[in-house]
Amino acid sequence: PAPAPAPAPAPAQPAEVIEWRMQSWAAAGDRSFEQADRYAKMITALSDGRLKVEAFPAGAIIPVRKEAEGLAKGSVEIAYLPDGWFDAFYQSGHVFSQWVGGLTGVQLMFWDLAGGGRELSQEMVKDVPIHFVAPLTVHPAEVWCHSKKELKTLDDIKGLKIRVGSSSLADIFKDLGTSPVVLSGAEVYEAAKRGVIDAFEYVTPSVNWGMGFNEVAEYVYMSPVRAPADRQSVWVTDEAWAALSPDLQELLIRSAEALVPRFFAETIVLDAEALEKFEDYGNKVLPVPAEIDEALIKAANAWLDEKTATDPFFDKVAKSQLRFKKLCEMENVQ
Repeated sequence: PAPAPAPAPAPAQPAEVIEWRMQSWAAAGDRSFEQADRYAKMITALSDGRLKVEAFPAGAIIPVRKEAEGLAKGSVEIAYLPDGWFDAFYQSGHVFSQWVGGLTGVQLMFWDLAGGGRELSQEMVKDVPIHFVAPLTVHPAEVWCHSKKELKTLDDIKGLKIRVGSSSLADIFKDLGTSPVVLSGAEVYEAAKRGVIDAFEYVTPSVNWGMGFNEVAEYVYMSPVRAPADRQSVWVTDEAWAALSPDLQELLIRSAEALVPRFFAETIVLDAEALEKFEDYGNKVLPVPAEIDEALIKAANAWLDEKTATDPFFDKVAKSQLRFKKLCEMENVQ
């Protein structure tokens, strides 16, 4: 008798699809949110749909400025946040994002890759149910501030109601005699429009133009001293990270690494164009008076000395960055 036909192979089982919601710190009109959306779509595409990530703007799922706490509770699986927004858990995050006179954007990117920054970021969250993945955006030097009032001398900032993005900057600006208000980027436009604040520090000219800040503040003050760079990163809950296969974990890391320099390069070009737009609109783009920068550096150094003296891990991170900054300066890496 003829041999029985071989049984047909069983149909391949479809791979399990993992669906994540990604909370962003940035509002929908912010270029930073566009980067978050780009990252989410990149992960979804390169994973062949095995990991579907959807990005949401600030406040869409978790209340604004409560994103870190919401992530730790598992309200979302993944978040894109400034390192300095984890005040509820630790203070050292501020020095990873930016600090007065700290690393430039280029130096900050390289410190993460080869100067020990990645390892320190992961060490920072070892006692929190959150896994650090990688930076997703690094900005060049920020706008020092947008202001409704002209700033000619140090006396002009006394009592100034200025928006800042972190408690660390609030402490420093208090020492300058201002009245700092901590707000998320999504709240800045309306706060300035309603007169809740007189001035605000925010990101770079291209981001700020897209946020419509030309409409609510006449003066644009420029200096790299306050924020030589600014970094926001990708964070995943420990539970969600552990559920990923090693190749998907690697995909999350490498995709962020690929997008960071692209965003930085695009920002350099767009910032130059945006400053022209501010001037064409009628805004006055001016340098920060030297005495204000000098006072800021003095206040920031006192703040840094206090933090490093009382927080061993903060001291460890600051020293790591300073060592790397010296290496960069030796090799003219600006």
